[in-house]
Amino acid sequence: MTPPTLGPPAARAPGSEARPRAAEEAPLRDCRPRLLRLGALLGIALTALSGVGCAGPEARLLRLAEDGGRSDRQMAFSELSVRARRGGLKQTDPAVRERLDAHILERFSGEPNPTVRAEMLSVAVAGGLPGAIGILRQGLIDPGSLVRLVAIESIGELPEEERRAALRELLQDDDEVWVQLAAAQRCADLGDAEWSTDLVATLGDAGVDPNVRFQAYLAVRRLTGEDLPFIPDDWRIWLETRQTPPEGG
Repeated sequence: MTPPTLGPPAARAPGSEARPRAAEEAPLRDCRPRLLRLGALLGIALTALSGVGCAGPEARLLRLAEDGGRSDRQMAFSELSVRARRGGLKQTDPAVRERLDAHILERFSGEPNPTVRAEMLSVAVAGGLPGAIGILRQGLIDPGSLVRLVAIESIGELPEEERRAALRELLQDDDEVWVQLAAAQRCADLGDAEWSTDLVATLGDAGVDPNVRFQAYLAVRRLTGEDLPFIPDDWRIWLETRQTPPEGG
C-alpha cells in the first residue's frame, strides 16, 4: 500500500490572514490614546508629589507613622532617623517639625515596640526637636535596653552633672552588660579625671561583670593618664593619695 502523498496546503484567498490580525489589533490601537493620556496624568501626579510646595518626604513619613500599623511605624521612624542623622530634618518645614515633635512626645512612652522608641529618640535628638531633652531623659530609664543604648549615645546633650549621675547609675546598676559597657565607654568619651571615683568603684566591685570592670579600667586609664595595672587596690590607693590634700595646704 502506497503512503498518501502530502501535497502543499490549500491556497488561501489573499488577505485572509491579515483580516483576523487586524481585527485583533484594532482594540489596542483604540486604547493607545487613552493609555498615553493616563501615563501623562500619572507623570504629572508623581511630579507634583515630589515637587516644591507639596508634602515633602518627612511629611509623608510622619503621616505613615501617625496612621500606619506597627511595621509602617517602624519603617517610617527608621527612615526619619536616617534623615535626622544626615541633618535633613533641620531644613524641614517648621510645621512638620512641630507635628513630629508633638507626635513623639505624645506616643513615646506608650509605644509598645522598643525598636520604634529607639528610633523616636534618635529622631528627636539628631533632629534637634524641642522635646528632645525630655525624650532623652525618658530613654535613659526606658525598660528596653536598645532604647537605653541609644540614649547613652546621645547623653552628651545633657548638662555635665546630670549626665555623670546618669552614667554612674547605668554603669553600676543596669541589669544589661551591654548597657554597662556602653556607659563605661561614654564615661571615657565625655568625662575627665574627676569621674575616676565612679570608675574605680566599678572596677573594684566583685559583683559587676568582669567585662564591665575591665572597660571601667580602660576608661579610668584614659581619663587620668595613669598606667597602673588592673589591680583594684592599686587604684584605690592612687585615688586616696590624689584626694588627700598635701601637708600644710
